[in-house]
Amino acid sequence: MCEAPCDWYIWASKLRDEDVVKITRCKLEHTADCTLTFNNRFATYKFLGDKMTKKVAADHSMSKKLLKQIVKEDYREEIGDMKAWRIKKTAIEKVCGSIRDQYESLYHYAAELRRSNPNSTVVVEQREQVFNRMYVCFEASMKGFRAGCRQVICIDGCFLKHDYGGQLLSAVGIDANEQYFPIAFAYVEVENKDNWLWFLELLGTDLHINDNHGWTFISDKQNVHFLLILAALNLFAAAVIFFFFFVDK
Repeated sequence: MCEAPCDWYIWASKLRDEDVVKITRCKLEHTADCTLTFNNRFATYKFLGDKMTKKVAADHSMSKKLLKQIVKEDYREEIGDMKAWRIKKTAIEKVCGSIRDQYESLYHYAAELRRSNPNSTVVVEQREQVFNRMYVCFEASMKGFRAGCRQVICIDGCFLKHDYGGQLLSAVGIDANEQYFPIAFAYVEVENKDNWLWFLELLGTDLHINDNHGWTFISDKQNVHFLLILAALNLFAAAVIFFFFFVDK
């Protein structure tokens, strides 16, 4: 594309009901000092996102570097990291729907999990008709943990980086081969005492933690209230609790 100021231009429009573009006005002579640029103001992230839908759908993990390279080769457009991120987001939403759409399908998703995984625990709660939190523990995870894992559970929470935020709570065991064994997870609005209490109560029920002996919980929670949560649960009353901390040197 020409870098302004340059008098070259072409105006065209697609004919109705035909795959034909008609040129209505044009000036084909360039200004003497015209230079080439790879920045086109008409190549918006929405336009490029629509064009990149098939390629992004085939590779959801496409890096920004690769996406920028494809856009430059196919559309002669140089873009930055933020525009590349928006293009990828637009393309993924065209294929999978927006994050908002996914929230609207949560109850259908939960119903399908229960249908395809009988005897699993899938709990979705809402507050004032708005999604609040969700817990999932598959029957295979319950049986596998009870049959082949030691009574050691690692619990942790992490932030989710998308438009609506939230946090993921997880419980992971250790199998006989010293490998991680996923047990249960929950998606909550915030990591607080109420949500941890809710998560651990459901986890205790699913794993039949009712003997109060020999259980070890591992966590990196650096606050006292987490200890109080475990102590508040009768089923965890006699559990041995270890806390470990990572120091990044």
